[in-house]
Amino acid sequence: PTDTDITMTNISLPANSLSNGTTVKMFSRVTCPSAADAKTVSHKLGSTAIGTQAFTTSTGGTLTTRLFVRANNRQVLGTFGGSAISATTFGTVDLTAASSLVITGKLAATTGYLVLEAFNITKAIG
Repeated sequence: PTDTDITMTNISLPANSLSNGTTVKMFSRVTCPSAADAKTVSHKLGSTAIGTQAFTTSTGGTLTTRLFVRANNRQVLGTFGGSAISATTFGTVDLTAASSLVITGKLAATTGYLVLEAFNITKAIG
């Protein structure tokens, strides 16, 4: 399907499993056809995007994101790399309830595809 999030991996998080000061880093490596139509990879906390990368005229690449838990319902979200200055993105996922870490793909054309070649999710307690 096109313009629909396709779940490539979904890691369940039990309620209260991410405490204040915890950092989660997500890495994914995908391959795709080199074509002008976008093939988009997203890392999410539940349904909240942490970071997104679109691939067009390349045969794939990587996306590395992180989230920092400030409170049970307040997270700092972002991507690694680059030196652009931008506003801080905050998430408001209730971490006292069960949630998930999700890697999704989205295709702009039916001829596109994404293959999740590798992924790594690490948790560091602050």
